[in-house]
Amino acid sequence: MSGAKHTPGPWRVDPDFPSDVQTADGLREICNPSPSDATDEELLANARLIAAAPDMLAVLKRLDRKGGLGLDVHEWIGAVIAQAEGRP
Repeated sequence: MSGAKHTPGPWRVDPDFPSDVQTADGLREICNPSPSDATDEELLANARLIAAAPDMLAVLKRLDRKGGLGLDVHEWIGAVIAQAEGRP
């Protein structure tokens, strides 16, 4: 399985601009998910979800390696990992 090529985590929501996601040290912006019709609550929720992505991917990889979770669960995990890493 190839590794993800994304900016290494952890990521965080920018405390000054809660729709922005940045590296934990605050030095690099990851994204600014700001659809024009989104509410402030949606913008913050989107940013929190995006900021959690590197940690979610790491957890899924650990679970997938662990095994014993049932075939369906491993298929779901594998599909999400592939999606995150840009594989078919």
